[in-house]
Amino acid sequence: MTKMNGQMTTTKRWENEKRKFRPGDVVIVELPFRQKPGSKTRPAVVVSSEYHNQARQDLVVVSVSSQPVAGPWDLNIEHWREAGLKIPSKVVSDQIMTVFQDKLKLVGHIDPETLAEIKVKVALILELCSDCDELDG
Repeated sequence: MTKMNGQMTTTKRWENEKRKFRPGDVVIVELPFRQKPGSKTRPAVVVSSEYHNQARQDLVVVSVSSQPVAGPWDLNIEHWREAGLKIPSKVVSDQIMTVFQDKLKLVGHIDPETLAEIKVKVALILELCSDCDELDG
């Protein structure tokens, strides 16, 4: 039983209790190509809450790319080595997707400051906050 919104609810936990993904975790996922069949393995950053991640079999992630920053939704990962990435990378905050947890590999964790910036960008994209700072440009 879990208390949510002041009421007790039953939460079905995912069977694989060993993995408890947290916001900011850097995971390796299989992402489909946009304009052709197939997919490739890429890093992504978990943005869904621990509550969501324990109650569901999927995670909400944003993609990571090694391409240069190209717009206001991109964010350089300053501490990319500490995040478990092999090369300098950026978060692409407007590439939000769900992925199943069962085939993910945890490689690192984003620093708290970068995670906070990712959350602001995602909140702005989804119009979830009225008092978020505007993007710098």
